[in-house]
Amino acid sequence: MLESRFRDPACPHGALHLAAMAELSSEPLAGKHVLDYNSGTAEFGIWMATEFAEVHLLDASPANIALGLERAQASGVARRVKAIHLTNSADLDMFADSAFDLVFTRTPLATIASTPGALNEIARILKPGARLVVAHHAPAAGAIQSALERHFAEITLQPLAARRGLLARLVPSPSPAITTARK
Repeated sequence: MLESRFRDPACPHGALHLAAMAELSSEPLAGKHVLDYNSGTAEFGIWMATEFAEVHLLDASPANIALGLERAQASGVARRVKAIHLTNSADLDMFADSAFDLVFTRTPLATIASTPGALNEIARILKPGARLVVAHHAPAAGAIQSALERHFAEITLQPLAARRGLLARLVPSPSPAITTARK
């Protein structure tokens, strides 16, 4: 159902979200411990739980956390979904070292990298060989790329085609991309 919604031409970031789903499912999700970092309304976290991942939703908005838990219940995956209200995106002390097989976020890497300690914490909670997958609207460059390189052994950037047509000419934006970093 999520995939069909992203295929709808009216979905503003459909291509980016479809690419994120493809990257996330490029390795089996079943049995993986996943953190949906800054989960928003939790659509990705719930989708991963339907793929049999054990998912933690992490968001600064109590309303988003409540909605995520409601969606998990409605989707029949409530037992595989836990939610935590995050007050400081650089403080992930509630998680042990090497707790996760996968961290997914739609938070721009520039935002994560500009929050002191946030990237360190994400790297700390990932198991060796685990992945960080970031779906964002502007590819990482310069200092952000260097920050990733300090924490991750392998970094790949999958740029997506920029929007085309009249809307793209009227509202130019950077090309979206999926960044995958493996610890």
